[in-house]
Formats: sequence, structure tokens, C-alpha cells
Amino acid sequence: MMAAGGVARTRPFFNDLPAALTADQMFVEAWRKVVPNIDPPKTPLPFIQTRPTVLSSIPSKHTNNFYLPCSSKLAGKEVNTVIEPVTSRQMAILPGHVGAIAELKPGVLTVHEGKDMA
Repeated sequence: MMAAGGVARTRPFFNDLPAALTADQMFVEAWRKVVPNIDPPKTPLPFIQTRPTVLSSIPSKHTNNFYLPCSSKLAGKEVNTVIEPVTSRQMAILPGHVGAIAELKPGVLTVHEGKDMA
């Protein structure tokens, strides 16, 4: 390489080296190799969230919020277990549970606080 003034440089400067590809650029290049006739998605990889870490131990209680159209029952209450009637079965909600969406049916909602049932 020739520097200004016609002097040869023995090694390139940092700005002479090609920039490292970012994760988005690597994804776009890989996409174009696999599907060259379709534009890659516009969602950049930094916005994609990684999965949350798994708890090392299951908590003994969880916070329960139960709302009715006219009032709020058990708002922010620490409980051990809630058993609720849903259309397909009885569903128990335990500490450390995963999220679930189910249609409630008329019935008795049982709340376990320690050894007590409310």
C-alpha cells in the first residue's frame, strides 16, 4: 500500500480493514443465499428478545389478581395455589406456573393460602 507522499506502508491502518459484519448483515447475507428472490424481513435482530432465564428454584407463593366486572377480589394477594373451573377441566395455578389463557365457567374458585383454603 502506498501512503500519502509515495511512501509504502508495511501494515494497513485500522480504517483500511473491512468492517466486521453485524448480526443483521450476516442474517441478510444468509437469507439471500437461501431465498434470493424474496426480500429479507425488516425486523432487526437486536429487537428479538432472548428467552428469560429459568428459575433455579420454584417459588413457594405467587401473587394472584382476580378481577370481577364490578370489583377487584384478591388483588395482589400472596397465595400458594388457586384452583379454578375452566370449560375443559379444573385448572390449578401453582407458584412458578407458565402463562395460560382459559375460558372460565361458573363454579367455585378455591384459593389455598398456606394450610388454609379461602
